[in-house]
Amino acid sequence: KSLMFTATVTAIVNTSPEIIVISGTCEEGAVITATSPVDSVTVNSLNGYYILEYDLDGRDSRSLSITAKVDGKETSTAREIVV
Repeated sequence: KSLMFTATVTAIVNTSPEIIVISGTCEEGAVITATSPVDSVTVNSLNGYYILEYDLDGRDSRSLSITAKVDGKETSTAREIVV
């Protein structure tokens, strides 16, 4: 049976006016995706942690949906954040 899980978001930091770094924890081996209405960024986790860099592309803020996917399991429930 496929079990569902979620990725946590532990920090959201501006590294420049337009670049946001999001970090958190997830299941080992998960692929983390941050999706907005206009684009998405995907990173591989390492040892149950991830760090994702997102470019706001000139916007003051953007709503992102963070999901995790592990082979053989369903995509996690989305965690909504505003950066």
